[in-house]
Amino acid sequence: MMRGSAPCSARHQSRGNETPKRGGTATSVSRTTNLLFLVAGAAAGALPSFVRPYNCRIVEESFRKWGAGRGSLFDLMIDDAEIVIPGIAPHCGSFSKGVFAKEVATPFMARFSKPPVPLPRRIWSQGEDVAVLADAAGMRRDGKPYSNRYVFVLQMRRGRVVKATEFLDMAAFNDVWDNVEPASAAPKVR
Repeated sequence: MMRGSAPCSARHQSRGNETPKRGGTATSVSRTTNLLFLVAGAAAGALPSFVRPYNCRIVEESFRKWGAGRGSLFDLMIDDAEIVIPGIAPHCGSFSKGVFAKEVATPFMARFSKPPVPLPRRIWSQGEDVAVLADAAGMRRDGKPYSNRYVFVLQMRRGRVVKATEFLDMAAFNDVWDNVEPASAAPKVR
């Protein structure tokens, strides 16, 4: 584990099962105090401990929705988010969210009868940022199975992804891209 990083899990990181109390002077003072610590800490470059579990829960929920077919990681990204795939393969590089969706994600997913959905195996955080180790499996349109392991490094700001760096086995990706004909009416990735 990296210095200063911690595993993410809402059930291990916070007392998330407690019901917050509404109203009352003590609650208002507590909220105000928390907000002041957040602002002061952010100004000093430090983040309060509750930011880490908050971002972890947001990312965990995004992957949960993705797995249930109700969204994707794109939903968590700001409109002008940057997506980076390190490497020298043809589809590696730095992309805007819109360009990546149009030129990489949508055509890639069009090559599957059952699209792969990354299932998180481990989630870590450091400061506001979150890293996810995930395995994905799907069925290609040519009837062959697809599997890949991904690492997503998500730079978060105010609970949204501003930059996503995605590491994956590009040989497996390229095998699908080069050998499977895309469906003509593929659903668009947002």
